[in-house]
Amino acid sequence: MRMRKLTAAFVATAFLAGLGTFAAVAAEEPATTVTTATLAKLLDKEKLTYQQDEDRLRRTYFFTDDRSQQVFLQPQSDVREVGVVEVYSWVMEIKGNLTPALAKRLLEENGSQKLGYFGIEEVDGKSYVFCYHNLPTEGLTSKSLAATMISVAEMADEMEKEQLGEKSDEY
Repeated sequence: MRMRKLTAAFVATAFLAGLGTFAAVAAEEPATTVTTATLAKLLDKEKLTYQQDEDRLRRTYFFTDDRSQQVFLQPQSDVREVGVVEVYSWVMEIKGNLTPALAKRLLEENGSQKLGYFGIEEVDGKSYVFCYHNLPTEGLTSKSLAATMISVAEMADEMEKEQLGEKSDEY
């Protein structure tokens, strides 16, 4: 009888210890050391205008061909204790299924870029093509952030023109 009580006590203790560990792990959220305030300071240093939308910053670039492109800065959770910011821009909505031709074109373009890449993401039940670039923020300068932002804007705008025509300027 004494063995059963010890076994039951051991099982109960192990179960409670497991619950405590599970609760501690579940309560931990990934660290995010970069903030919109940190990014705003870098943009201010370059005298770039922007708007704050919830937990991200937005800048609109205006091009000489009467087109514009919005670029967003979204802080991400740290990677190996290094802050990360995602720089992204909407390119186009995918109406219907992704065609093999569009998929091939995006992959070809990804392979030819020095900076940035194209991806597909679902937003509110619709699929969109985005242009992205993720930057580690440790040592990030205002100049490199500004260069990345304009590069992403130009890539997104060029792909939008290529896929939807010169007259399309939704994003």
